[in-house]
Amino acid sequence: METGFGRTPVRKLTPTEKKLIFSGCCFIIDLSTNSILEAPMKDISLCIMTRELCHELYKGWENDPDIYMDMDLFEPYQYNENAVNRYFDSKQDSSRVLFAIIKDDKPIGEIQLKQINYKSKECTLSIHMQNDDVKGHGYGSCAERLILQYAFNVLGMVAVNADTVIKNTRSQHVLEKVGFQYIREADGFKYYRYVR
Repeated sequence: METGFGRTPVRKLTPTEKKLIFSGCCFIIDLSTNSILEAPMKDISLCIMTRELCHELYKGWENDPDIYMDMDLFEPYQYNENAVNRYFDSKQDSSRVLFAIIKDDKPIGEIQLKQINYKSKECTLSIHMQNDDVKGHGYGSCAERLILQYAFNVLGMVAVNADTVIKNTRSQHVLEKVGFQYIREADGFKYYRYVR
């Protein structure tokens, strides 16, 4: 059976997998037939962020000094239920979609497409991993590949933008590894773009 992606499906989605938008690194899912088009390379899933997942994620959160331009603003993170509720509520708008990055049935990070513009067919990617224990294993790269598939194949975007603080070389490496092209540097940030 040929699909719109020009690939033969590996198998149909299970009921559990249907709850997840994408599962496994580089899974490509034909949403019109609920068929998996490529097999996973890592046990990473993207799941629409719920309030419960957001709380579970932030209970194990550690602030990353590499994302602070001004280290005077850096302070260790302390979980606060009300603050997490406010954060989750602030992300509920039509110009973004927020996913939990799932490993072994637990959230290990968040990734979102924000500033979604259906007219210009562009959006901006943002990713944050929970703590250093889940960095350096390829999970962020996997999540970025998955959300790019979502942006192009589900939302119909033609370009995805991203930026990092200049000193965040780890994030820059991941963006380049996934295929983002460096555009420019300005005001303490490096800007990237992935065009389909």
